[in-house]
Amino acid sequence: MKKLLIFAPALLFILGACNSLQSGKSPSEVLAAFFDAISQKNIPEAKKLVTQDSEGMISMMELSLRGLDTPDSSMDQFNKDKIKIGDTRIDGDNATVSVTEKASGEAINFYLKKESGQWKVAFDMATLLKMAKDKMGEKGVIPDSTATKALQEGIDKLGGSMDSLNEMMKNIDPKKIDQAAKLLDSISKNIPADKMKEVQDAIKKMQQQ
Repeated sequence: MKKLLIFAPALLFILGACNSLQSGKSPSEVLAAFFDAISQKNIPEAKKLVTQDSEGMISMMELSLRGLDTPDSSMDQFNKDKIKIGDTRIDGDNATVSVTEKASGEAINFYLKKESGQWKVAFDMATLLKMAKDKMGEKGVIPDSTATKALQEGIDKLGGSMDSLNEMMKNIDPKKIDQAAKLLDSISKNIPADKMKEVQDAIKKMQQQ
């Protein structure tokens, strides 16, 4: 019994260390890793760091990058040398991390959630729009009730679309996505603007029938 009492503090310390390891990286560390993955266009790694609700948005980003001549500057805003990750506020399974753009001094809050004991970046459309709304509030731009309602309805509809997109992306061969993306890019570059508008109008008419 005495031996057990002697080793009890050591046992508690070990258990505490194990729990700490299981909890994984801090919110700021996860966010930094996410920014690093996005800046390098490492979409598979980015998907590991976001919430399940965010996978549709990441899939859309992946689709836009596949096979297209996207300039590096499009992802340059996530470069760790151009941003500063600031304070973290944790409230249960939710966290808020302040991120400041060094060049402009503009700060914005990113949100994270705990899923299966691990912090994940909330990058779904609803959260991104919330971030934009918060920023508008800081600048004194308050949308009226009608605009707010319309925005919420749009978020709800888009959320369903993102879920559908995510399921579709899971079942599509990546090679076929590359081929389709390259084909669409080639077509769009060789079609005159007026002809492209005619195609878009025709598609709209078909959808209305």
